[in-house]
Amino acid sequence: MGKSGIYLIKSTVNSKIYVGSACNIKRRIRDHKRQLLGNSHPNKKLQSHYNKYGHLSLSYTIVEYCDKINLLTREQYWIDTLKPTFNICQIAGNTLGFRYKMSDKTKIAISIAKRGKKRLHSVKIYKGGDNIQAKQVERIALDGEIKTYSSLSSVKDDGYTFQNVYRAIKRGHKHRGYIWRYKSRL
Repeated sequence: MGKSGIYLIKSTVNSKIYVGSACNIKRRIRDHKRQLLGNSHPNKKLQSHYNKYGHLSLSYTIVEYCDKINLLTREQYWIDTLKPTFNICQIAGNTLGFRYKMSDKTKIAISIAKRGKKRLHSVKIYKGGDNIQAKQVERIALDGEIKTYSSLSSVKDDGYTFQNVYRAIKRGHKHRGYIWRYKSRL
């Protein structure tokens, strides 16, 4: 089990910072990097900065180690002290151990509302080649090597199924040891 504590993500371009806390700091920093690389980070401010300036524009620093029970108190101290601009919320908080429970009445109401409606959404896959609407797909190795495919369906040329690659892109997960994302159009 990793160490818990407080960490910073600092911009090397400007003075913007992000303050975070984690039960396992190394894993959380690794998750930040994976999400940013996969263009799926939930913090749009951080993602936008990363997309504009690249991975070398952010540095990761462990500020302090502390017990899990003190994480939020210490995170709030650092938020109040440093006034981070990348943080969306200026109040420390987390979802550790939180489970949302719906009442039976709410479950029944949702069930009734969804009756008769299709549950599966069709996914429109554009073929590559001359189709200008096709989204290019990038396969990123952990060493940074990037291979670009003309479309989602063209990944089959290297033995991948477009369904698994599509799922990896949408969920921000790895597939066969690679990170997948749509190539951004500039």
